[in-house]
Amino acid sequence: MVVLSAVLIFVLELAAVLAFALELAAVLAFALAVALAAVLALVLALALALALALVLALIEFSSMPLVEVTPL
Repeated sequence: MVVLSAVLIFVLELAAVLAFALELAAVLAFALAVALAAVLALVLALALALALALVLALIEFSSMPLVEVTPL
């Protein structure tokens, strides 16, 4: 009976350790997901800023004359 009780306690302790490890892995996975979302948001913001700068540059250069004609 003592051996059975010791085995049961060992199994329960092992289950508690595995549950803690699983919870820690879930917390780390959530932190990684949040960090990746932040990096993705930063990359998206930079891409949008670059696209806006490109559009503004195209608007600015399209209004410039390509050849200036000066009277003789």
